[in-house]
Amino acid sequence: MYRMPAVPQDVGGVLDSGFALFKAGWRQVLALAALAGAATSAWRLVDDTFARMLDGDFTPQPLGWHTVLLLLGALVGIYLNLGVIARLAALAAGRAISVRTALWRALRRYLSFLLCLLALGAALLGPLIAVAFALAGAVVLASGGALLFGVLFGLLAVGLASLLLVYWYFAMFLVITRNVGFLAALHGSFVLVRGHWWRTVAILVVAYIVTLVATVLVGAIAAALGALVGLANVSADGLVFLVEALGTGITMPFMIAVSLLALNDLEVRRRGSDLAARIDAAAK
Repeated sequence: MYRMPAVPQDVGGVLDSGFALFKAGWRQVLALAALAGAATSAWRLVDDTFARMLDGDFTPQPLGWHTVLLLLGALVGIYLNLGVIARLAALAAGRAISVRTALWRALRRYLSFLLCLLALGAALLGPLIAVAFALAGAVVLASGGALLFGVLFGLLAVGLASLLLVYWYFAMFLVITRNVGFLAALHGSFVLVRGHWWRTVAILVVAYIVTLVATVLVGAIAAALGALVGLANVSADGLVFLVEALGTGITMPFMIAVSLLALNDLEVRRRGSDLAARIDAAAK
């Protein structure tokens, strides 16, 4: 049975431990993760927008039930991915749980998880919208000073968004691992990342690059297999659907595993810091 490291690790150690958790649990979560990817990408099966763009015959479609399907697919995909988190988190803690139990835990924490996602979205989109308005105002004013202000404000806003995204990133996992609400999760994530921001960024960026490379490889393999079996005439959206479903089934568990190990490392470091502080206080 997999066991979480009980001592702090360097960046490479966290990534290695995350890969070990992925190896130990990917069979248990592959189906859930692939279903999550399929649900998120299901709208492609009824909307050949991408294929029409490639054919040069793209005409904008009015918002309608495709949009509803996209939203519903995203909500289902989020729920199934939360089940993946629940199952891998239990495995990392040294116990195995069934898919049914994982999905029940996901259902109980679903609202808190969605609120954490909304907070992360606001942290990203809020500054970007502010940047767009600032730059648009600077262009309208056609002033060198206004343009300089717009650029500086944009850099400041992007920096703030990056800070918040990393500080709040682990809130999505704390709602499961600590069984807390979204406000407590956001605060807990901020406290854990504080003092380890750059280290956390390094871990997440490397993990994301690995998932990106894996997704590209899955896409290339899917395209090659499609050509070999005579499926080259399948719509581009249908091929993208298959790639996203298969790719998510592989890459999402890996990203979650690394995130859980990064979270564990931060918690180990925080406990060590708290213990050292108590010892120091007692000595005085």
